[in-house]
Amino acid sequence: MEEKGINFQNDVDNVLKNIDPEIFKTFSPIQISEIKKAIYPHVSKKKKKHAVDVRGTIPLIFIRLYFVILVGIDQRSSSMKIKADRRLKPSIIGNIIFLIFFLIFMAGFAFIFVNIYNKWY
Repeated sequence: MEEKGINFQNDVDNVLKNIDPEIFKTFSPIQISEIKKAIYPHVSKKKKKHAVDVRGTIPLIFIRLYFVILVGIDQRSSSMKIKADRRLKPSIIGNIIFLIFFLIFMAGFAFIFVNIYNKWY
């Protein structure tokens, strides 16, 4: 059980060690093989690496903040992608509305500033 040079056999064996030894003795080799096949996808998912995995903390006076930056290929299921897209749509609309109001505000501010500047100079 190897994926991109990473050996997951130790992780699978550690899970199997948690089974009561008396019960484990009753398993046939075929049953053990099937249990390993069932465990492997869950162990390998947790071990996948990201292209960028930066984690750190920022100590402040009263609190300590942490940050995580992960960059990698999106390997989520299609249902997870649909949920993410649904969450993204309202934020895009909100961002566009905010941008319009911000640009109007900045244009008004620039207009007032130019008028004040022209009066004084």
